[in-house]
Amino acid sequence: MAKDLLELAHEFRHGGEAFALATVVWRRPPSSGKVGYKALVTSSGDVSGWVAGACTEPLVVRQSLKAMAEGEPRLMLIGAPEDLETRARDGLLTFPTSCASEGALEIYIEPQLPTPQLVIVGRSPVVDTMAALANGLGWRTVIVDDEGGSLSDHSAADEIWSSLDLKGSGVNGRSYVVVATLGHYDEDALEAALATDAAYIGLVASKKRAATVMEFLQGNGIPEEQLARIKAPAGLDLGRIKHEEMAVAVIAEIVQRKALGGNVSGSTGPVHGKAEAAPSVKKASAPGEKSASVSAPVGLPAKASEPTNEAQPAPGAATSLSDGPEEAIDPVCDMTVTVKGARYHTEYEGQTYYFCCPACRKLFQENPQDYLKVKLQA
Repeated sequence: MAKDLLELAHEFRHGGEAFALATVVWRRPPSSGKVGYKALVTSSGDVSGWVAGACTEPLVVRQSLKAMAEGEPRLMLIGAPEDLETRARDGLLTFPTSCASEGALEIYIEPQLPTPQLVIVGRSPVVDTMAALANGLGWRTVIVDDEGGSLSDHSAADEIWSSLDLKGSGVNGRSYVVVATLGHYDEDALEAALATDAAYIGLVASKKRAATVMEFLQGNGIPEEQLARIKAPAGLDLGRIKHEEMAVAVIAEIVQRKALGGNVSGSTGPVHGKAEAAPSVKKASAPGEKSASVSAPVGLPAKASEPTNEAQPAPGAATSLSDGPEEAIDPVCDMTVTVKGARYHTEYEGQTYYFCCPACRKLFQENPQDYLKVKLQA
C-alpha cells in the first residue's frame, strides 16, 4: 500500500497537483488504525490509502483540506476525553472520538503544495539567469529552446522543451510563462502562451518593442481581455539595468504576483512606422580623417562594404557571403535577418523578402511598393 501511495504522490507532484499525506504516528488500542498507516487526500477530498475507520476518515479529510489551504502541517489527536487531557501539548489539535471503541490515534498531516512552474521561452543570458534564480527558489524550471538546446546548454533548467506547443506540453493555471525571445519570435511565443491558462505571461522587451508586439497581436484579432493577461514589458521597473539583471526584475514581479494575486496589465503602443531612409553606417576612418556616413545597401549585411561595379541585389533580397551566413535586411525596419531558419518571409514579384517579425511582414504585405520605393530612392 505504501509503495502505491508513494507512486501516486510522485505522479501528483510531477503533475502539479496539491495533496496531503496523513500518517498514523501513535495508537492506543483498540483502534483499527496502526502506526505507519497512510492515506493520501486530494484537494477535492478524495482519499487513497487508509488510516482508520469511518469515524476517523471524515475528520482526516477536513483537516487535510485545511492544511492544504494554509500550507502548514498539523498533528491531530482523536480519542476519548481522558486521552485528550493526558496527551495534550502545544501544537497538538485534539478531537473527541465519535466511535464506540475506546481507541485513540495521533495522525500527522503533511500538505504537499504544487511547486511553481516557470516556463521561459528563448535562448539568451537573461533566460539562463532567470532559470538559475527560479532554481534557487525551488521552482520547477522549463526552458523552451527550439534551436536544439539541451540540458548541457541550460544547466539551471529542470527540463528543456523544443516546441512552442505550451498547452500540449502541460502549461496550466499554476504555470508562469516568460517570453524572452528578444525580438526573434515574440509574437508566436505570446500567442502560444495565451492559448494556455498560465497564471502569468510576461514579455522581456523594451517599451517600444513591447508596444509594437502588443499592437501586432491586437491587429491579429487577439481580444482585449486576452491582451490584458500579458505584462509587457515584464519585470519590476528597476531603472536602467543589464539583461542579466532584468532576470531579477522579472522573478521579483512573479514573486509579487504570487503573493498578492490579481492581474498584471500589459502595455500597448504603435507598430513600426514606415521606413523613410536607408540606415547610415559609420565607416572607419584613418587617423586625422573625418568619418563618413555611407548608406548600407538593403539586402546586404549591416556593415560598410567596399565599392563594387557588380549589380546590387534587389531591396530586401538575400545575399550570400563567403565569410558568414546568408543574410538579408528587413525592408521595413532595416534589421539584419539570417536567411537560414528565418521564420518570417514572403514572396513579391518573384523575389523573397525576409523580416525580423510578423509585424514587419504584415506591413510589407499590405503596401510592398511603399517600402521598396523608399529603398530604391535612398
